[in-house]
Amino acid sequence: MASATRDATRALKAGCRAAGAAEDAPQITIGELARRTGVKATTIRWYECAGILPPPDRSAGSHRLYGPTHLARLAFVRRGREFGIPLDEIRTLLALADHSIRNRAEVHTVASARLADVERRLHHLAEFRDELQRTVAVCAGRGSKRAGSSGCRSA
Repeated sequence: MASATRDATRALKAGCRAAGAAEDAPQITIGELARRTGVKATTIRWYECAGILPPPDRSAGSHRLYGPTHLARLAFVRRGREFGIPLDEIRTLLALADHSIRNRAEVHTVASARLADVERRLHHLAEFRDELQRTVAVCAGRGSKRAGSSGCRSA
């Protein structure tokens, strides 16, 4: 999980840099952005209203047009939400990427707390994985067969 979060952060920063450097980058519709990120169009519009995503460009017909920055930011937000990070914390981390927060101590506090939570979850997931592996082994007949301990029943 930590690797995926680092990858999302790198993509966010790279997307922000690329968008600033390449204004002629191809733009996509809200439907395409939704497809690429797995985020519903209504949620994308809500993120815009909430200030999590910057306002998109508009076509001549007033359709929203999104660039690399939107794609990177939305991927970052989605991954954060998948891991249970509150939107206020995601907003703080995005502000750091945008360099709009000068107080890195605040961001450090938020990121450190989130990292501790991720580490705790990884520990619990590893314990759960080990228990599942033992259960699978016992049910497959490869583990110890203590009476009544496996929870496996013959059909």
